[in-house]
Amino acid sequence: MGIAFTQADIVTGTIRGDSSANLPADIAATLVAAGWSRVRSVTNGYVYQTESPQSIGVRVLVQDQGNAYLGKSYIRIQFMNLAEDAPGYAHQLIFGAGREFLMTAGICQFFIAPAGICTEAYLGASGHTVAGGIPFIPENLFGECGAEAPDFGVTGNWWSCGSGLDGVSRNFRNGYVCAGAWSGSLNSLVAMTLGGGDYRRFSCLRLFPLTSTEDVDSSWYTPMFVRRLDDSPLLIDPLIGWENPYMLYAPARVFGQIWDALLVTEPRDLESEFTTEEEGNTVTWSCWSDGPEQWGDFTHFCSLHLIKGIAGPPGGGLRNYAY
Repeated sequence: MGIAFTQADIVTGTIRGDSSANLPADIAATLVAAGWSRVRSVTNGYVYQTESPQSIGVRVLVQDQGNAYLGKSYIRIQFMNLAEDAPGYAHQLIFGAGREFLMTAGICQFFIAPAGICTEAYLGASGHTVAGGIPFIPENLFGECGAEAPDFGVTGNWWSCGSGLDGVSRNFRNGYVCAGAWSGSLNSLVAMTLGGGDYRRFSCLRLFPLTSTEDVDSSWYTPMFVRRLDDSPLLIDPLIGWENPYMLYAPARVFGQIWDALLVTEPRDLESEFTTEEEGNTVTWSCWSDGPEQWGDFTHFCSLHLIKGIAGPPGGGLRNYAY
């Protein structure tokens, strides 16, 4: 299928997390710069909306509701359908003195986390990572090759995940599954975490890494990374999906592909970068997920990379207009 390029602006940078005023304000500025619109205000917050190149929309609530966890105040970030009657998981982003976050946003998605932090607490607390957006729908996703997304009757399709508050949950910052704080929706049918600790038995939001299956999530074997003949990693499509949360050992279903992203089939350091050439443009990719083995028996077969910028005609500069 290949990389799904939105051909829209990618906005990256550091946002302030030191107060309930600065954190939402910087999130708002980044989203608006990336093409999102502010559709209405709520008490101490706003609702934002965006639409993918396939005309699929989503709304996101960013609000300070005055909540705190173990003395740490946080804002709420919650994805939902356009009608706002099918909300997803209410993610938490803790603010306070000394806090700041990296944020990468495009027209279809955004990712927020502190620099260099993935599995550990940040300044004594979790609640530091939130990501979500609208996936790209490949033409043959529903088994009907050659059809465009609107022909499938897709009126809504989105996902979200985060680190949660009760310890740092598995999420796309530290692996290929989101187990403790996630949600996903197709046509306003929302799937959401039920708090199952064993992500191999309970449903989760997931990416689909490429690896040999005999050593999957085993503490006895080194993960088998798939490589080319020259020992270089493969760059593969970041397909995304989830299981039915009300079924034990439910099959994982693919609901789309993350825009402006790819998977590298080897561990990489957080925020490390590399470039590729795409139709005469130099694309800079930044590693969003960590690479080393985590969680004891949790192995990491791939690393998620996001577009940081594209330099090339027309006009040059950091803009995503490849393909």
